[in-house]
Amino acid sequence: DLVLVVGGSHRLRDLRRLLVREGTLVLAGGESDNRLTAGAHRQLLAMLWSPFVPQQLLGLMSRESGEDLAALVDHVAEGRLRPAVDRTFPLSQTPEALEELIAGRVRGKAVITV
Repeated sequence: DLVLVVGGSHRLRDLRRLLVREGTLVLAGGESDNRLTAGAHRQLLAMLWSPFVPQQLLGLMSRESGEDLAALVDHVAEGRLRPAVDRTFPLSQTPEALEELIAGRVRGKAVITV
């Protein structure tokens, strides 16, 4: 009934196949395969396709606020929120870290230490 996609590189057509006939697809975050659309290529396609398909295709854009970020900092400081860090890389291995991210071999976050 609902598919929520945060980032990734799956094609819109493939994501729609996961849905029931009148399901909802929510695209949050961007993909890195199209610089012209600043990572919002699938979201723009979803907006164009949505009127012509039985499923509801939605894009979700976030807006950061200082108050929300301060609350997140508090949660981290109190141990109620832990970032999912897969690996850390020294600054000198930044190209390797990016290769791992692009190849999809990082689960969670990769951290570059300075």
